[in-house]
Amino acid sequence: MSTSMRYATDDLVRSVSQLFESSGLAFEDARLVAEAFIEADLLGFVTHGLNRVACNLDWLERGETIAGREPEVLVDRGAVVSWDAQQLPGPLVVARAVDLLCDRARQYGIATMNLRRAQHIACLAAYLRRATDRGLVIQIIASSPAERAVSAFGGSEPIFAPNPFAFAVPTEEEPILIDMSLSIVAAGYVAKAKREGVLMDSECLKDSEGNPSDDPAVYSAEPPGSIMPIGGLDHGYKGYALTLWSELMTMALGNYGRADELDESEENSVFIQVMDPDVYGSLGRFQREAQFLADMCRTSAVREGEPPVRVPGDRALALRRQQLEQGVILSPHIMQDLFPWFEKFGVTAPTSLQSDQANQ
Repeated sequence: MSTSMRYATDDLVRSVSQLFESSGLAFEDARLVAEAFIEADLLGFVTHGLNRVACNLDWLERGETIAGREPEVLVDRGAVVSWDAQQLPGPLVVARAVDLLCDRARQYGIATMNLRRAQHIACLAAYLRRATDRGLVIQIIASSPAERAVSAFGGSEPIFAPNPFAFAVPTEEEPILIDMSLSIVAAGYVAKAKREGVLMDSECLKDSEGNPSDDPAVYSAEPPGSIMPIGGLDHGYKGYALTLWSELMTMALGNYGRADELDESEENSVFIQVMDPDVYGSLGRFQREAQFLADMCRTSAVREGEPPVRVPGDRALALRRQQLEQGVILSPHIMQDLFPWFEKFGVTAPTSLQSDQANQ
C-alpha cells in the first residue's frame, strides 16, 4: 500500500506537453503525445501511461527517438497505406495514423495502414476513442521486432514480443473497448511486480528450463525466462497462434521485422485498420446490435453472490469518468522520475490535489 496523489487532467496535459515541447516537438505534436500517455492513466493502464514519459524524454535526448521529421510514405493507394515512422515518437505517429485512416474510411469504407520503425507506441487503448467517437470501428496490433519475451506453446525460449491487440466499436452508449496482450501478462506488469517485490498472481512465467513460475525474477534472469502466451500450459496453443498471427500482420505485412538486422531498440511495427459501419448498411443499426450484445452480456446470469458481468471497457471507462472528475491517480515514483526533467527545462510541475491510498 502506497500513498499516491491525484492531479487534474488539464494540469498534467499542460506540464507534460511542455516537457515534450522543450525536448524538440512542435506544440501540437507535444500535446498529442502528452494526451496519449495521460489517456492511458485515465483508463487505468498505469504501466503504459505517464510511467513511460521519463524514458521517452531520455530517448529524445539521446537521439533514439527523433523529433522534427515526418513519416516516410512507402505506399499510399487510398485505402491501403504504409509508413516508415523513422523513429518518431510512437504516440505521435499512431495518433496521426488513426486520424488519417478515419478520414480514409469515410471515403473508402475501410482503410488499413502498416507502420514500421515507430518508437514505442505505449497504450493502444489510448487511441481507440479517436475512431469510436466518430462512429467508426478500429483495430490495432503492435509488435516489437527486437524484443523476445514470450515463448511458443511447448517451448522454453523467449522468441516473441508480448504483442498487444486492441479493438473498439461504437454502441448507442459507451464504446466497447478491448486492449489486451496476447501473452498472459504484459512485460510491464512483470517488471512492476519485480520492482515491488511481489509474486505474479499465477504461474504465468517459465524459467529458462521451461518450468512454470510466479516469480518475476525468472523473467530477467540469465539465461532469461519467458512469459507464457494466453492459455498457459493447458491451452497456450491458442495464444501462441494469435501471437504468430500478430507478428505476421505487423512485421511480415509491413516488410520489416525479425528477419532484418535489428538492434535492441524499442521500435514497434504496427497494423491499424478502421472501418465505417455506415458503408455496410447503417451506422444506427450497427450501434443497435452492438448495444444489444453489450447489454446481453451485462444482464446474463451469474453465480449467486458474484458481481454482474462486465463488457470489455466498462471498468476502464468508469475509471476514466471518475478520474476526470476527481483527478488522475499517480504513483509517487512517477513524479519522482519527472522532477529532474521539470527542473532541467524550467517547467512548472503539476500541483497535487490530494493523496489517495491506492495500490500502484
